[in-house]
Amino acid sequence: MLCFQDDATKQLDILQREIQDAHEESKDLEKVLKDLTKEVQEFSREKEEAERRQTEAIKKQTELELDVKDLQERISRHIQAKVSNSNREKC
Repeated sequence: MLCFQDDATKQLDILQREIQDAHEESKDLEKVLKDLTKEVQEFSREKEEAERRQTEAIKKQTELELDVKDLQERISRHIQAKVSNSNREKC
């Protein structure tokens, strides 16, 4: 009977150590999860900032393209006006 109690006590000790190890590992994994979550949040903020900057760059590019188109149209109209005036002067 004493042998059975010794075996049971040893098994109980082993199980208690395994539970303690699992608890410690769980705490470690919770810390890792917390750290990873923090990193994900930082990356998310960086991504949002990059997207905001990209949107601003696209907006600025569009404005510049419209300005160039407007200038080209003005130059073209100016040249056409000069040509028309020059042709009128010849007549």
